[in-house]
Amino acid sequence: MTLQRLKALTPPDLLLHNHPQNLGRPLDSALPVNPACFTCLDAEGFTNMVENAEARFADNLREAEQNL
Repeated sequence: MTLQRLKALTPPDLLLHNHPQNLGRPLDSALPVNPACFTCLDAEGFTNMVENAEARFADNLREAEQNL
């Protein structure tokens, strides 16, 4: 249900991610934040993060089902 709820949200203009990792894409230059912020996500980054999480979950579920 978490993934369903995240997908239903309007992507935020800016999300401060809680993990100190490079999230893989530069920020929208129109946002009033330091573009070097590597824990910040813009709307596109948020959408990509949710899509990637859903894909990883599906992969893990398939793997678990195969190991039953």
